[in-house]
Amino acid sequence: MRNSPIFLIMATIAFMDICSSFNAISEKMIGFYQACNICYSKSTDYFIVVIKIVVGRVRNGGRRCSTWLSLSITIIRTLVVRYPMNSTFEKLSHPTSAFYIIVGLMLSTIPINALDILQYEVGIFNENYIFKTLSNSIYLETVNSDSEVSSDEELDIEQPPLKPGLLVDPTRKLTRILPVSHVFINSVYYYPTSKSLGPNAIALAMVVDSVNFNVENATYNVVGSNGTHTKMSLATSQTEGVPTCRYTPVMAGTNTVQNVTKLEMESNGVKVEIPFKMARYTAPKPVIICISPQFVAEQWQIFMMHVHVANRFGGHLHIYLTSIIESFFELMREYERQGYITLDYWLRMKFEKTETPYFEPNENIEWRNQAGAQTDCLLQYKEAAEYIAFFDMDDILFPKNYPTYLEEFSAEWALQPSATSVFYGRREHEFIKAETLSEFSFRDLIASLRSSPTVKRGKVVVKPDRYNSTWIHFSNNEDEKT
Repeated sequence: MRNSPIFLIMATIAFMDICSSFNAISEKMIGFYQACNICYSKSTDYFIVVIKIVVGRVRNGGRRCSTWLSLSITIIRTLVVRYPMNSTFEKLSHPTSAFYIIVGLMLSTIPINALDILQYEVGIFNENYIFKTLSNSIYLETVNSDSEVSSDEELDIEQPPLKPGLLVDPTRKLTRILPVSHVFINSVYYYPTSKSLGPNAIALAMVVDSVNFNVENATYNVVGSNGTHTKMSLATSQTEGVPTCRYTPVMAGTNTVQNVTKLEMESNGVKVEIPFKMARYTAPKPVIICISPQFVAEQWQIFMMHVHVANRFGGHLHIYLTSIIESFFELMREYERQGYITLDYWLRMKFEKTETPYFEPNENIEWRNQAGAQTDCLLQYKEAAEYIAFFDMDDILFPKNYPTYLEEFSAEWALQPSATSVFYGRREHEFIKAETLSEFSFRDLIASLRSSPTVKRGKVVVKPDRYNSTWIHFSNNEDEKT
């Protein structure tokens, strides 16, 4: 019976280790779910974050308990064997002592686990609300002919009548045909001159309801005026992304009047004014690295690595933010003040008042519209940068043959002058992260790196005058031969 408490404690340690392994299992399950459901809702995104936090706390708590329980086994064995006739220590050989030890250690780790949760403070900065009055939403009237409708479901027979405003479909099928098609404009840029788009060019980054509206090679009526002249032109478009979501990222372009002061989009005789910005003609550095929108961002260690590597090799980070831990945000703002990065606040489309029914665009587009953000970055720097890279925060590129990105990319294009992009494969790496900024060390980070031999789907670096839009990994409109 002397060993029975030890057996109980060892069983508890095994259980704690199993609980700790759930973290790796949950990561794989979440990754599988995200790969199979790229259009999942934003509420699901936050639910996934909560799951990761809870499972992470269980892992950390299990590891702490396992460590102390292992120590308790050593102490029990030592005391019982060394003092076999001691009545006090003899009680340690009873099963009840194992119960008190296990419960006591688990209770003692609860405050530490609670303190771990306090590190999370998530805030949303500059949401850039879009209102109908600001004309960033365009409603395109469509008429569905009999040939376009294939089932009673699509005809909405015996379905409840539609009301203005947000529609909720618990089935997540989102196949219902609406009386009005919606085009949500994320950004519009004006180019007085452009090497690829021509003079007085207009480029629109949008998301379009692709169930209601045939988005392939669609055209849009754009009206430009400068106070003395007005011109209506036809904007041709191209889509990006995987066509599995209700909304599809679209880039449309056309040419308008010189020195345009007002832009409108026209549909069925109705005009809606759309705000626009002047495209950039200067860039902080010749190589711009567009970082996809950061959602509940907390991994400041990766940011520190990326921002200094990019600066060392002549790159400038343009980072899109959706939500971020406040202390991390303040760190980014300091790097922005120092000129290392540019922060951009990615639009979450919200409406003060709607006159027609619509499905939530933020929840029904691929990966929170990452492709739209990358296209927006491309359109911003199209005339300003020599090369543009489209990366995630954890995609860190080290030039292999030359001391700077500019020289590395220029050498690649010297070998293939007609190329539109260079594709870089990716390898995953693990490292031991510092808990505080004062403990952060590049030397220690590099020394702790463990690399995977597997090369995963990569990202592209492009010549912006040969690219008009992009997806997460590359453009669907790119000729594979180039």
